[in-house]
Amino acid sequence: VKNGLSSIVAYEEGTEGHLAEGIVAFTVEPLYNNRGQRLMFKLKVSDFE
Repeated sequence: VKNGLSSIVAYEEGTEGHLAEGIVAFTVEPLYNNRGQRLMFKLKVSDFE
């Protein structure tokens, strides 16, 4: 993510050359918060600027 990565969605839509804004990540083993929602995090290219 730090060095940028190609967007899979753009590739599938035939508009290659666009960079992804970041990734959404989940743990291998599901972890949940106290509300029962699955934990995830977003890692964006802008986090490194």
